[in-house]
Amino acid sequence: MKLLFQEEVKVSRALVAFLLLVIGFAILMTPNIPVSFFIVLLSGLIGSWLVFGLDGVKKIFSRPKKGAIKYILLSIVAAYAISISTGAISKFILHEAPATNAIKEQFNGSILDSFVMLFKTIFMIAGEEILVILPLIIFISLLVHKTKISQSKAVIISTIITAIIFGAIHLPTYQWNMFQCFLVVALTRIPFTIVSLKSDSIIPGMIGHIGFDWIIFAGMIISQL
Repeated sequence: MKLLFQEEVKVSRALVAFLLLVIGFAILMTPNIPVSFFIVLLSGLIGSWLVFGLDGVKKIFSRPKKGAIKYILLSIVAAYAISISTGAISKFILHEAPATNAIKEQFNGSILDSFVMLFKTIFMIAGEEILVILPLIIFISLLVHKTKISQSKAVIISTIITAIIFGAIHLPTYQWNMFQCFLVVALTRIPFTIVSLKSDSIIPGMIGHIGFDWIIFAGMIISQL
């Protein structure tokens, strides 16, 4: 994946890729579209192919480096630590009441419906990952080639930008709660970006993100029993 940092991205293709991600996310947010849960992942894959070609897509989804399992587990623990601590800051210091995740309503039906929804979240979360990682790679490449700053600084800047983007796309999910999305959600995102960078593959970040969310979703399902 990191090899793509050195490839010079065509701005026109990057803009089309971003547009595809925006369209995919808009479809995801539109009610009653049967395949909407898969559309962001699909648009991200198409955007990745458009910018970097098939070989680039393979690099993004390359085999993780040794030690990825350890990084995945650490990312989940770190994400919960950040989520709990920033949530406490938001509630007790900033006096911002946390909003409920809108997806909770999807686990209010039968057990079968809940498990079908759980299955769909695999593709939704994978879509969220590519919605973050593809722009991350593009931003790093553009910063390195257009501004001539060091790759390490480009990685830090791009990680912050994409964490903000991740927070922004969760605004509808958390009832447009700005503090929750740009403080709690955005910061909680960072461990999954780091694990993908450490493992040189998007896959560990996806697994960590799915594990993090599924623990929460499992609690939602159990609460309905």
